[in-house]
Amino acid sequence: MSISKQELEKIERLLSSSDKVNVELGLTILSGFTLEKNGIEWLWNYYQRLAQVEAANKPKYNLSNILTGMTVSEPTKVSQILTLLLEKTGKIERDKIYHHFIEDSKMTLPRLEFTNFPESIFDFPELETIIWQYGNLESIPPTILNLPNLKYLDLRHQPLMEIDEKIVEHPSLEEIWIGNALIITEDIADSAKFEILIEAAY
Repeated sequence: MSISKQELEKIERLLSSSDKVNVELGLTILSGFTLEKNGIEWLWNYYQRLAQVEAANKPKYNLSNILTGMTVSEPTKVSQILTLLLEKTGKIERDKIYHHFIEDSKMTLPRLEFTNFPESIFDFPELETIIWQYGNLESIPPTILNLPNLKYLDLRHQPLMEIDEKIVEHPSLEEIWIGNALIITEDIADSAKFEILIEAAY
């Protein structure tokens, strides 16, 4: 079911609320609609406005903020909206959104709530750097080999639980940042030609 302008306006009021319940309701309602071109443009513009506000109010990453939970270790309204937008759009629009986060051969992603590596990232085989420090990513798949030019992969605060051992076959990878040393298998440790750096997830 497609969504009307009037319905979008009602959803925007819910999403703009300071009440978490209203925000969750707005996201739930939005997830039930098919987003056509106008809806995609509206949600993308809304996301960008929110992202600017969040960036302006973003706390600094010092020890006090980490200890008091002031880092982006939990889903935010912005991250939930962007994740929903990427889930609801078709390939052409989705690739346009991902391209927004690419400069030259470097992709820098904001927090996203995907547990798996988004397949659309593999539509950019020219990527040499991926920085995606926050989200709910649980694994690095064997399809990482579909990014043959990748040299630097920074997932340091992702809650990773698994790295596919085929990663050791990657032809170009030089450095990878993760937050969980326990997922490095013996085969990866023995065979990797790239450097594995650990920074505790928070």
